[in-house]
Amino acid sequence: DLPNVTIRPGQFLSERLLEEEADRSARFFRDQGYYGFTKSFYSFEADTVGQEGKTRLRMAIRDYALGDDPASAQPHRKFSIGEVTLSYPEDLRIRRSVLEGLNMLRPGQPYSEKAIGNTYTRLTSVNMFAGVNINMEPVSQDKVNANISLRNSGLQGFKTNLEASVNSTGLIGISPQLSYFHKNLFKGGEMLNLGLKGNFQFKPRDTASSTEVSVSTSLRFPKFIGLPNRLFKGPYIPRTEVSLSFNYQNRPEFRRTVISAGYTYSGRFSERLFYQFTPVRANISRIFNVDDSFYESMGDNLYLMKVYSDNFDMGVSSMLYYTTDASAIPTHTYHYARFSLDLSGNVISLFNKLMPQDELGDHLIWNTPYAQYVRAELTLGKTFHFGNQLPQALALRLMGGVGYGYGNSVSVPMEKLFYCGGSTSMRGWQARTLGPGSDTRLAEYFIIPTQLGDIKLEANVEYRIPLVWKFEGALFVDAGNIWDFADRGQDDAFSLKTIAMNWGLGLRLNLDFILLRLDAGIRIHDPGRPAGNRWVAPAYWFDGNNAAIHFGVGYPF
Repeated sequence: DLPNVTIRPGQFLSERLLEEEADRSARFFRDQGYYGFTKSFYSFEADTVGQEGKTRLRMAIRDYALGDDPASAQPHRKFSIGEVTLSYPEDLRIRRSVLEGLNMLRPGQPYSEKAIGNTYTRLTSVNMFAGVNINMEPVSQDKVNANISLRNSGLQGFKTNLEASVNSTGLIGISPQLSYFHKNLFKGGEMLNLGLKGNFQFKPRDTASSTEVSVSTSLRFPKFIGLPNRLFKGPYIPRTEVSLSFNYQNRPEFRRTVISAGYTYSGRFSERLFYQFTPVRANISRIFNVDDSFYESMGDNLYLMKVYSDNFDMGVSSMLYYTTDASAIPTHTYHYARFSLDLSGNVISLFNKLMPQDELGDHLIWNTPYAQYVRAELTLGKTFHFGNQLPQALALRLMGGVGYGYGNSVSVPMEKLFYCGGSTSMRGWQARTLGPGSDTRLAEYFIIPTQLGDIKLEANVEYRIPLVWKFEGALFVDAGNIWDFADRGQDDAFSLKTIAMNWGLGLRLNLDFILLRLDAGIRIHDPGRPAGNRWVAPAYWFDGNNAAIHFGVGYPF
């Protein structure tokens, strides 16, 4: 283990340096079979004679612990695993083979603290147990038994969520969500999720409204389907998820349905790096009951007409997520990065010659043009925690994305386009009411706003401070917008001059198990206003459609 020793010539000698090396080295020997080996077996001798400003350091391993009588010295011995017992409540109806596949401890193998930790992590990651305890019991001078005990947790339950917003014009948006979960559907740790979500927008004393309802189901297996868990030796086991959803939209301009399905692998490469890979996903969207004036208002805008039309989307998706703190509610300074990539239509395009075409030259599957595009999104964030007596936080986030249709498509499908506004984005605007760029035509096309774009760039800064009891305050600034590519218009093309800005105040109730949030965002630079009049003076901050209030659950980022 000498190459891994952390003490190096030229370092300043300190007690902390020696203790950290003793801890590291003791862990190394416990992983090599030396059960019960601790840092108290190390001794350090510093010789400063004839060494001005320097010392010779001798690190030794004793046969007795610090503070013990040298007469009690015993030689250090390697241990191996003896018996391995696995116990759990009788009402936990799970196939024993599943638990044995997660267990990394085998009779006869050398004792390893790392293997114990890996087993603990693998068992807890199934999310079925209220407690996992691994007790190592020495039974001879070279054997130690492993006793693994599991405590049951609630296997079924419901989750709810609610977001709401209102702006100065009286447009109200409400998004409730209800889901049911079962953590052990087929007695193998399979997790079933059934979800129901709504999005309702309306104005009091106005007949115009928008309704969106989606039903989803997913089944997640605690394994890589096709390969046994024992082949994955580390602490993290992969998961396989099959999902299916149906979405219905009823707007004044049209009605629309979307059926989606996916097959996904997910897991962790390390303690900090997560992955998700969907080798197959498909969406089928249909638009019907279209108001005659809707397409007429678009004129010859082929791009918008393609966005709001039927399409078939089939491709692959992937996501990488890195964080320095993967806990549910981080309490120390941490940072994170998330990158996602979607590719669609490339494999299908290999069979173009076999497909029929419509009058515009688009190749069809089931009389529907298939989508061909690339979409990428990157999010970077860091949250600073500081203050001992008055714990505070400064949260920063930068995000950007781009989607580009090519080949059989002139645009990215509607559900893959970007938007700004809402309780977790540009909080001076409601969801989908900002952009693209300074273009206001989309607001004219839709009675209830739905403003989307090919490009997104956004930055957020939020200062959080405790107030009284469980209440917290927040001061935030958001800047960003969405845009279309330059060949589709002037007002919606990317330009730094059309970046929107807002500031706001927030009030949060932190009950530890849930955080309720109320944010009020006020616009200070609105690209939707006429050029030369986009900066909003303080006297007009609360006039007209210049502010929005949002209710949400959890921090915005």
